Amino acid sequence: VEFRSVREPIRKANETIIYYEAKCIAVDRERSLIKCETVPTAENPEVTSFDLPYSYLAIGVGAITNTFGTPGVAENCYFLKEIEDARRLRIGIVNRFERANIPDISEAERDRLLHFVVIGGGPTGCEFAAELNDFVANDLTKYYPKLVGRVRTTLLQSGANILLQFDAVLQQSAMDNFKSSGIDVVTGARVTSVTPKTISLKDGRTIDYGLALWAAGNGVNPLVQSLLDSIPEQANARSRLLVDDWLRVLGTTSIFALGDCAEAAADPLPATAQVAGQQGAYLARLLNKDYCVSCELPERTKAAPIIDITGQSAIAKPFQFMSLGILAYIGNSKALAQVEAGEAQFNLAGTLTFALWRSVYLTKQVSLRNRVLVLFDWFKTRAFGRDISQF
Repeated sequence: VEFRSVREPIRKANETIIYYEAKCIAVDRERSLIKCETVPTAENPEVTSFDLPYSYLAIGVGAITNTFGTPGVAENCYFLKEIEDARRLRIGIVNRFERANIPDISEAERDRLLHFVVIGGGPTGCEFAAELNDFVANDLTKYYPKLVGRVRTTLLQSGANILLQFDAVLQQSAMDNFKSSGIDVVTGARVTSVTPKTISLKDGRTIDYGLALWAAGNGVNPLVQSLLDSIPEQANARSRLLVDDWLRVLGTTSIFALGDCAEAAADPLPATAQVAGQQGAYLARLLNKDYCVSCELPERTKAAPIIDITGQSAIAKPFQFMSLGILAYIGNSKALAQVEAGEAQFNLAGTLTFALWRSVYLTKQVSLRNRVLVLFDWFKTRAFGRDISQF
C-alpha cells in the first residue's frame, strides 16, 4: 500500500473546520488558551508561536514510542508510528540489501546486514515481521536471488508469549505460522542496550543485526505529560490522562481526551484504533447536542433531547465501548481474528480470516478515494509485486 493511498487532507475530510498546521506545546487552563508553534520546514525553518482560545478542548494526540530508557534505542532503532517512519523503514530495508550485495564485503558482514530484528511481540511487531517475511519471499527473491537465502528475521519478546491481546489458541497459531515461515521468535528476551551493530539481552546474550525495529510499547506524549504534571487529580495516572464516563479529563471542566492518550478511570480500555474511533464519534455527538458538559453531570438543557434518564434529571449517556473483536496479520496470507458477539467469543485463523482482515482494513479507510486507491494498490502488488524504489 502506497503512503498517499491511506492519507487524506484534513481540509478535504472536513471542510467545515478551521485548520492550522501547527503543534500544540502547552495548555493554559486558567485562560482557556492553547499555545502553538508552526511546523518548521526546509524552506521555512523559522518557528512562529501563537495562542488560540477555546471553549472546549478535545485532546487526541496519541502516544509516542516508549524506549523505556534503554540505551541506544533512539539512536539505532527504527520505529513504526508515523508514515514517515514507514518511509524510512522501507528505504532502510532496501539499503541493507544493496549494501550486502557489494562484492568485497566479508561473509560475516553480509550475514549481519541481512539479519532483521523486531523488538516487541505485540500486533505491530508481529505484523511487521510477517510483512517483512512476505516482502523477502515474494519480491526481493527476484531482485536479490543470491542474498535471500541469508536473510534472517528474529522477533524478540520480553514476555513468555506474543500477541497477549489474543486468546492462547491464537497465540499458538501465530507461533506455529512464524516457525513454518522461518521467523525466529525468542521469548523472555529483554533488551538492555542497542549499539549500531549489536543488541544486548538481559541474560547476557549479544545479537548481531543489520536493521532493528523497536515496537515495544507506547510512551507519554510531552503535551500529555505537561497536563499530568499540572492537574492534581491526575496524580495517579499512568502516562495517560484519566477521564470520566463522558471522556472529560479529571480535574478539568472543559477538556476532553480520547484515544491512546486517554484512560477511563473506572474501566481502562486498550489503546487501539477501534476504541479511539468510537470515542471520537461519541464525543462529536455529545458536543453537537445541547448539554452542559461542564456540569458535574452533563445535564440536558431545555432544547436538548432526552438521551437517558437517571434519577430525577436527564443526563447524556456515558461512553460505552462496544468491542467488535481484534485482528492481526501473521504472514503467508493468513490472519488471526478474535470476534466477540455478546458473551460469545469466536477465534478464527487462516486464509479466510485474512480475507476478513483485508475487508475490515478496506472499510476503515477515511474516504471512498482511500478505499479505491488501497484496492488498486493490492491489485498492483498482486500483478507486479511490491515497489522497491527509494524516495
